[in-house]
Amino acid sequence: IDVCRAQPDIVYAASRSSRRILRSEDKGKTWALYVQAQGAIAPFDPYITMAVDPANCAVIYTLDADGDLARYDGTAWKSLGVMKLVNAPKDYFTFVRGVMVDPNHPELIYAGIFGSGIPSLFRSEDGGASWKDISYNRFRSGVGSINISPHSGEVLVGSCSGTWVLPPPYATNHGIYAKLPERPSCHDGIRNGDEGGVDCGGACATSCPSADGGLTSDSGAPAS
Repeated sequence: IDVCRAQPDIVYAASRSSRRILRSEDKGKTWALYVQAQGAIAPFDPYITMAVDPANCAVIYTLDADGDLARYDGTAWKSLGVMKLVNAPKDYFTFVRGVMVDPNHPELIYAGIFGSGIPSLFRSEDGGASWKDISYNRFRSGVGSINISPHSGEVLVGSCSGTWVLPPPYATNHGIYAKLPERPSCHDGIRNGDEGGVDCGGACATSCPSADGGLTSDSGAPAS
C-alpha cells in the first residue's frame, strides 16, 4: 500500500496473489481496479515491490514480467531497464526488490536488487531513463527496504547488519549521514574507515605492502 504525497486522499493497494493494483480516491473508503500488473509483484515472499510517484498520482512503479522495474502512467507500462545493469550470472534468480522515489525530487528513483554477490542499489536521476550503480562500499547483499528522509533526501537502506545511509546527489543538510562512523571497505579502491592503506590493513584482512605505507588514498566519498 502507498499514498500519493501530492494528493493524500489517493491511496494504492496491491494483491500478491492476483497481481491486481487498486486505487482509492477517498482515503480508502471505496476502491476500484487501477491496473493489472504484468508479472509477479512479490516473486519471492509477501514483500510487494510498489511505489507511487509523490508528485504525479497517476504514476506507479512495480515489476514487469521479468522482475525488472516498470512504470505505469495511467495508460501504458514501460520497463525501465535496471536489471540489465546488474549483470547477474545466467539462471541466477534476482529481481528488483525495493523501489522508492525522492519525495522532493521525483526525478530521483532508487531501486534495490534481490540477491547476494551482485550490485545491490541503483539510482536514476532522470526519471528512470538511465541508471547508475550506487552500491559503493555497501556489502554485496540484497536490498529489501528503502526509505528516503523527506527533510534531507538521505537514503536509508535496511539490512541484517543495521541501516546504511547515503546522501542524495544534491546539496542538503546531511543530518543523519554526518553523524555516522565511516565503515571500511576492502574492495573499493579508497582508503576509508580504519584501513592502514588503500583496501589493506586495519579491518581489512589484506596486509599493506611496504611500498604503500598507508599513505595513498583516493578522493572518493563512499557511503557509510
